[in-house]
Formats: sequence, structure tokens, C-alpha cells
Amino acid sequence: MRKICFISSSRADYGLMKNVMRRVSEAEDLDLQIAITGGHLDHRYGHTVDIIEKDGFTINARIPLMMDDDSPLGVAATMASAMKGFGEALAQLQPDLLFVLGDRHEILAAVLAAHVAGIPVAHHSGGDVTTGAYDDALRHCITKCAAFHFVSCEASRRRVLQMGEHPDHVFLVGGLGIENIVGTTLLSKETLEDDLPFCFDGKSLLVTFHPETNTDLSPLDQVTNLIDALRQMPDLGLIFTSPNHDKGSFEIAKTIEDFVSKRENSILVTSLGELRYLSVANIVDGVVGNSSSGICEIPSLQKPVLNIGNRQEGRERASCIIDVNNDQMSIHRGLEKLFSAEFRALSRTTSNPYDHGVASLNIIKILKKMTKKQIGLKKFVDLSFPQLNQQSL
Repeated sequence: MRKICFISSSRADYGLMKNVMRRVSEAEDLDLQIAITGGHLDHRYGHTVDIIEKDGFTINARIPLMMDDDSPLGVAATMASAMKGFGEALAQLQPDLLFVLGDRHEILAAVLAAHVAGIPVAHHSGGDVTTGAYDDALRHCITKCAAFHFVSCEASRRRVLQMGEHPDHVFLVGGLGIENIVGTTLLSKETLEDDLPFCFDGKSLLVTFHPETNTDLSPLDQVTNLIDALRQMPDLGLIFTSPNHDKGSFEIAKTIEDFVSKRENSILVTSLGELRYLSVANIVDGVVGNSSSGICEIPSLQKPVLNIGNRQEGRERASCIIDVNNDQMSIHRGLEKLFSAEFRALSRTTSNPYDHGVASLNIIKILKKMTKKQIGLKKFVDLSFPQLNQQSL
């Protein structure tokens, strides 16, 4: 039995990885381990460890983090705490392979702990680009520590190869969230209205807005531009979900909370959970904000998406996505386009560039074939750049 340990720190990465986790748990020759941290253990982010356990998974390690400070120093302290905690957890669990997804700072800390312990890492979502967030560099750091790379699209595969990774260890499997849409019976409008204090009559939007961490614009200014644009459309019903734990997230959450408290048919939900999130997205008129889900998963619902600012700049795009600058006028114009008959018709014909079949099935087939001997000593694969060789550097 080879032990594969999955690291999860938020509702987002768990929702994407859970189908792979399920397939590992069902494989006769694989042993599933789960280590959780971050927002899963914090009530401000929904204490989503309860969802994992409700889904029938056993948690093998819990690494609580200090999450009371969203300043740069606070985030650095969180990373230090995560690295120590994961170092201790991995020493106890002794997995044969660590499986991680994405670009969170606490995930990088776990990967570094595994790297110095000699535990190979499999990484999903390497090669993606999000120039508006410092997560971009963190994701590339994870790639350089990882032995196996499961990428979501062709452009990401090329970038991982460009970073010197061996082609035999780079696998184009597609986005993990798409099969959650295709293989799930979504909740009805009536069921959601019974569950949420919200009415879907009239026009409505699902809004998720995270801090843009690579910008001179303050978190307060970022979210205020969005709020001011939404104020110009007072009849819209709005369902907000909470931002991730990044620098400036507390200020954004407080601003949204104040806004919805004074507006009819507007709510802030700490965590909708995967099923409710996709079900709400399927019913509302569009998805707004700067979340990766709007880029990677929502196009499979063929819904219009308004993407604000540069947080997701660099990712592959479907035709149903409207990109706007983070200023009130641009956001307002983007909302008008989102509700236009022409763009809504276009969205119903869109295709998702991250759809490459059932990603979890693609991954489990590869995981079952992996051996320690196959990994060997990781080497940097040089690319040929003749134009550089001809110059005196």
C-alpha cells in the first residue's frame, strides 16, 4: 500500500480535490491520508472540516494556524507556523507522496516541509498564471519542488516545461472542478430559497471578491469600487461569499458585511459549500468578482462572468468572461454587458478550455502507476535558447 497524503487548507481546494481523494480511498493499492489546515479549522471561514467529515473522510492530521492577522507580517507568521506544523505531521504520517493543489501560502509551507523530508510532491494547477496576486510566484515555487505535475490546460503544460520540468512528469488532465458540475445534481431554486435567506425572483448575482495582492490599490479601495458599482443597480439580488485569508481580507469582508446589512435581498455567506455554490451559480444571472472559479469552472455552466482587476490575469479564458479594470465606471459597464441579451446568448455557446475529460479519473490512473523508482533524482531540463548563446552576457 502506497500512502498518498492530500493537503487541504480551504473550502476551494477541497471541493476540487475530493473526487481524486475518493478514487484514492477506493483503490486497493493506495492508502488515503488527509491533513487539513487554514480556514478548515476557523469558524470565520465556515469551519469546513465539518464538510470533509460529513463526506465520510477521516482526517489524519490537523494543523491549526494563526489567522488573526492579515498583514504581510501576519501572513509570514502563518507560513512559519504551517511549515513547522506540517513538518511534524509528515514525520508522523510518513506518506509516500504528497498531493497538493494551487498556490496558497500555507500550501507552499507544507510543500517545503515535504521537500526537506524527501517526500515527493504531486501538484495540480502548476503553470497557471495570475499576475494580480503574489500567489503567482508561490505557485511557481511549488512547481519547482514538485516531482509530478497535473496541469489544467495546454498553456500551463508549456509553462511547466519552460520551468525545466521533465516532460514525462507533466500530465495534461484538465480542471478538477468541471466534473463537479457535470456529475452533480444541482439544487433547485426552491431548495436554495428554503436554505438561504434569499429570493431569486428578479435579477441576481453571485459575488466572490478576494484581495488583489499585487497592486498599489488598497483592499478597501478595491472592494469599494465594486460596491459603488453595485449601488447603481439597487434592484439586483446579491449573494456574496467570503474572501480567502490573504492580506487585506478582513477589511474586504467587513465592507461587504456593512453593505449587505443595509440592502434588501443581499446576503454574505461565509461558505456556501461546493454543492450550494454551483447550484446558486446555475440559477443567478451571472458570477462577479475575481475568483479562479469564475475563470475555470463557471464557463461549464455557460453563465456570464464579470472578472474584475488583475488577480486572474494570465489564465486561459472562455468567451463568456468579461474582463474589466477595478474602477467603478468599468465595473458598471461590465455589469451592463453581462445583462445584455447579446452577451447572454454568446455565453450559452461557450466552451471551457479547462475541460479535458474527467480529471480525477485521468489523475488516478497516473497515481496508480507511480513508483519511487520512477521519480529518481529530479533534474533540471535545459531548453535551448540560441539567441542567448550568440550574445555576450
